[in-house]
Amino acid sequence: MNAGKDIARLLNAREERAYFQGFLMSCSGTDFVVQVSLNIPGLPKSVSGDSKAIFSACRFLLGRLGYVPSASVQLRNHAGLACLMSFRGDAIRAKKTAISVEEGADWGRVFDIDVLTAGGVLSGNDFGRAQRKCFLCAESAKVCARAGTHDMDKLREKALRLLVLARLRQ
Repeated sequence: MNAGKDIARLLNAREERAYFQGFLMSCSGTDFVVQVSLNIPGLPKSVSGDSKAIFSACRFLLGRLGYVPSASVQLRNHAGLACLMSFRGDAIRAKKTAISVEEGADWGRVFDIDVLTAGGVLSGNDFGRAQRKCFLCAESAKVCARAGTHDMDKLREKALRLLVLARLRQ
C-alpha cells in the first residue's frame, strides 16, 4: 500500500475514534471519557499482543482509578486498537491517574491514555507533565519525529519491546 493511502486511512480511523468519543460523551450522565491506546511509531498500528496489553492497561488503570465505566467500546481500525470508556466522576483525578500509569513504569511509555471532557482533551502539560521523551533518546518525541532523527524500525522495535514488558508486568 502506498503512503498516501495509509495516511488517508489513518486520518479516517482517527475520525472514527473521535465519533465514538463524542458518542460516549453524549450518553446521559457521562462526565468524561478515557481512551486507552498504544503509542506505536509508524505503521501498522495493530501489532501482535496489542489486545492483551491494552486490556491489561485498562484493568490496571481502573484499579488505580476506582471508577467503574458506565459504557465501553473497543475499536480496531487503521489507527490500531483503542478501548474507550465513559465515566461519572472527577476527570482531573482521572487524568492525573492516567499520567501516573503512563509515567509510573517503563512499560507505561507505550500507552497513550487520553481523558476527554465536554470541554476537550485534558492535556498532561496542564498538570505539570513534561513532553514525552523519545523512545531512543532524551529529546522530546515530537522534536525527534518532526526531524526524522531516528530510524523508524528502531523506534518500532523499542516500542514493541515495551509492549512485551507491559504484557509481562501487568
